[in-house]
Amino acid sequence: MVSEKSYVIKSFMTRQALVEQLPMVLKFVGYLQQELRQETMALEIDVKMILLQIVPSYQ
Repeated sequence: MVSEKSYVIKSFMTRQALVEQLPMVLKFVGYLQQELRQETMALEIDVKMILLQIVPSYQ
């Protein structure tokens, strides 16, 4: 087991806003994953946790 800092970011929005903004949210999660050097990030939507492993894009 590894002990490390955890960051919790909360945002509340309508379902329509989520559908419209989901690509931007996923891009932000990918950015945070790279910056924080994390293998996996968690995203919770409607009390359901999704674990994301976003492959970095090197452009």
